[in-house]
Amino acid sequence: MVVFEPDRERHEPIVFLTGGPGQPTDIGDREDIEAWWQFISDQNWMIGRRVVVVDQRGIGKSIPRLSCSRYFKADHWNSISLSVDAEISFDKLVRDEVVACRSALIAKGIDLSAYNTAENAADINDVRKALGIKKWVLYGVSYGTRVALEVMNEHPEGISAAILDSVLPLDIDYLKEDGKNLDRSLRLLERDCQKSKNCMRGLGDAVRAIVKQLDKQPVLLRSDAGENDPAQYRYVSGADFLELIFGLLYDRYAIEVLPKLVEKT
Repeated sequence: MVVFEPDRERHEPIVFLTGGPGQPTDIGDREDIEAWWQFISDQNWMIGRRVVVVDQRGIGKSIPRLSCSRYFKADHWNSISLSVDAEISFDKLVRDEVVACRSALIAKGIDLSAYNTAENAADINDVRKALGIKKWVLYGVSYGTRVALEVMNEHPEGISAAILDSVLPLDIDYLKEDGKNLDRSLRLLERDCQKSKNCMRGLGDAVRAIVKQLDKQPVLLRSDAGENDPAQYRYVSGADFLELIFGLLYDRYAIEVLPKLVEKT
């Protein structure tokens, strides 16, 4: 946890709640801290406030951190992606690694049922009390809005206001809704595209055609990780392409060029 102190405190503090779930706050080194200071200085409404940045349980600098070192080591993945001929299902590999990680964490005596939105919300309220803050402003982004909503429901006494960016309601199963949301977003983008003479027509049909082609014949990509690291190979499927599109739709600048990228694919 890091508390960014203003030159002169004139307003109630803010607590920043990250998304994901599982997104760390990135407060590990000097560059991270400087990036946060820059972010705070760019937000006029944050001036004159303490800004509390805290890693939710299990991630970032929190202890214990739910992490399996092998999963994040490049050489582990290198060892299974060096062959151009190896038709590897990375989805299966990731699932196997996650299952192995879960088993390893349980073997360490970690109760995984204690890592959830309700506990995250309780932690945030405990942090407020520990810092001696009577009331503060919740600032949640994506999944962080779900934590904020839980805090608002269960611990309203410590809240003066809440800012919810990209709201994830408590009653939505977002894993089941992702496909529907992607389809809706593409339809909206295609509708807006039709208003511009320079934008491609039939965006949705083009995306579906690319997905169908990649599912039929995945494209092999080579990645040169570094001067002393061996090249890695990966076959890109239709699902991988949709995942890329899904990620680009989070960025308003990427959205502007997305139709052109699809057109050139």
